Amino acid sequence: MSGSFSIGRSGLAASQLGMNITGNNIANANTPGFSRQRVDLAPSANQLQGRLRIGNGVDVQGIRRLTDQALQQRLLASTSAESAASTNSSLLGGIEEIAGKLDAQGRLELNNEVNAFFDAWSSLGSNNPTTTRSTVVARGSALASYLRTLRGQINSQTGTIDAQLSAAATSTDSLLREVARLNTQIVNAGSSAAASLQDQRDGVLAKLANLVDITTAPQDNGTVNVYVGSTMLVDAGTYRGVKIDTRTVGTEQVVVLATADNGEVIGAKGGRVAALLQQRGTSVQEALDRLDRLASELIHEVNRVYSQGSALTAVRSYTGATRVAAPDRPLAFNDPTNATFAALTHRPTSGAITLRVASDSSGTFNDVNIPIDLNGLTNAGTPGFADDTSLDDLAAAINALPNLSATITPEGQLRINAAAGHTLSIVSDTSGVLTSLGINTYFAGNDASDIAVRSDLAADPSTLSVRAIVGGIPTDNGVSNAIIGLRTKAIANLQGNTLLGDWSAYAQELGVQVASAETATDTANAVTENLTSQLNAVSGVSLDEEAINLVLFQTQYQASARYISVLQQMTDTLMRMV
Repeated sequence: MSGSFSIGRSGLAASQLGMNITGNNIANANTPGFSRQRVDLAPSANQLQGRLRIGNGVDVQGIRRLTDQALQQRLLASTSAESAASTNSSLLGGIEEIAGKLDAQGRLELNNEVNAFFDAWSSLGSNNPTTTRSTVVARGSALASYLRTLRGQINSQTGTIDAQLSAAATSTDSLLREVARLNTQIVNAGSSAAASLQDQRDGVLAKLANLVDITTAPQDNGTVNVYVGSTMLVDAGTYRGVKIDTRTVGTEQVVVLATADNGEVIGAKGGRVAALLQQRGTSVQEALDRLDRLASELIHEVNRVYSQGSALTAVRSYTGATRVAAPDRPLAFNDPTNATFAALTHRPTSGAITLRVASDSSGTFNDVNIPIDLNGLTNAGTPGFADDTSLDDLAAAINALPNLSATITPEGQLRINAAAGHTLSIVSDTSGVLTSLGINTYFAGNDASDIAVRSDLAADPSTLSVRAIVGGIPTDNGVSNAIIGLRTKAIANLQGNTLLGDWSAYAQELGVQVASAETATDTANAVTENLTSQLNAVSGVSLDEEAINLVLFQTQYQASARYISVLQQMTDTLMRMV
């Protein structure tokens, strides 16, 4: 009889616990991150009575939190992919907004500035009375200012990304610490408390997956180890901090995510941090490189043409803007150890410089050629730079010519002077040496970071070179016509694009990248939603199902109570018979 009462009590206890768990599920039906729970029941061990084994009621084996580890891991991976795609889309959109800025008519603002520059030269060349040399200089200054400003705006994206990276690393570090703390609490808690803590931990892991592409390894004691790639960041109750670090790779500074303890590089490939690192090192840098390349070609092409012209007023001396370091002056222009010229985007090549020296009194002139040897071979035909042209060689060659002299200033600038009673003009330069030395150039600087109209020209626009010697004859609008031709010139270093077409092509490329990033975001979002729905089907609370369970446990409780009541009646009857 005692065993019978024990069976009834086990039924009451099991059904009571089942109703509590069901009630808890119902109460948390709309609680974010809650995983429904189930009571695991099993028959109690049979009891031997004579030759028979009699059932001994029901045992509560535990309270089980319903989840799917495989689905959870896939959801974490999808969350990281979605976060990375969304970050890529946002950052690329920001770059496109700056680099591809359009005017009210839908035209690229940068191309408008370039066109305005060429239009000023065209107007000057056609002798438009409303266009002066001051106007042409002003348009050049406006274009240079626009390029510098645009580069600054693009470069500011790096600072924005760095701030976001710092914040993301701090959040990642904090979330890793929280996972380790919850791991410890789960080990110390009972089974009922552990389920709630595990739900909290899953929420923390979901936030962490937004930042870095984590994988988790559940342990038998309820803890999880957390990895990014092959790097373990959480081991039960301990964690490794993370930080943003700058490393030198070759000549470049590279920003990486690393562990705080020993600086191990963390190979994050997904999540917000990975996207920020990627965009910092690729998209932002590409935008800067493309703008610098465009500005560099603009400087080179305009200076190459402009340096072979002269002002309408007589010129008796040219002084280069480039300052050649003293150790580099005896070195050939193409010598790799010549630091002054090795840093130039466009370096001189073999060719010749032709100068014209004219007499003030007679009006006669003499054209002199200065060969420039930069073939990288010695006079003996062996590889070397000893016999190639250096700045000292060029100055000596000019000094050997009649009515010309050359000096190198203490600052390292080449100065070419005509003799007294003579004027000087540049007929041609097929080597690019004059442009490299900054002699009679329009623009100063190397790229978009420092492009500017030459300071002395900006101060005195009347010295603007407009005349060029074409076919041996001085032509008043020769420089203007040549510079106008640059508008439609295909430039090899711009992949065959024109100065205008290159930035248009880049803006289109950016548009394609943004569209691709948006598509990737939509795709990742759809995958995440699908996986979330699958996991909710396992872990989410169904009120209909819980209502059925409530009725079942209620019925079990009532039946167990009735069973005990019947046993009580039987006991009373038995006692009266004694």
